[in-house]
Amino acid sequence: MAANYMNIKSLLDLTCQTVADKIKEKNPKKIRKTFSIKNNLTPEEGEEFRDGEYLRI
Repeated sequence: MAANYMNIKSLLDLTCQTVADKIKEKNPKKIRKTFSIKNNLTPEEGEEFRDGEYLRI
């Protein structure tokens, strides 16, 4: 995020939009594959996120 550090708003906006376009309408599995992100959630944690349990207080 050098664009943020150097305060180049247009480059930061372009970068954010590019990332948003890459993940648009993709499920978590496809997003992880696109960005080479390892899924380190346990099956129980994954289920909690799917159920939206983390949003409840």
